[in-house]
Amino acid sequence: MKEIWIPELNLLTNIPPVCLLYFFYGLAFLFLGVAIIVKDMRGSELKLANSLYLLAGFGFAHGAHEWLELYLLLQGRHISF
Repeated sequence: MKEIWIPELNLLTNIPPVCLLYFFYGLAFLFLGVAIIVKDMRGSELKLANSLYLLAGFGFAHGAHEWLELYLLLQGRHISF
């Protein structure tokens, strides 16, 4: 009987550690935005409760920015300022 060769699937072997840093850093800010949006703050007595949507927007924007940087890093390009 002929053996069938099955390649090993290990997605993290060829990814530089800095890319993992960008991925999880961006993911943390996306989770920040989701955590704030999902929380019901209607009955809150917190003075900042009406402004927390701005922090959620920042979380989404910053997380998306980090993932864009990660995409460009993986493509071999970078953003120049």
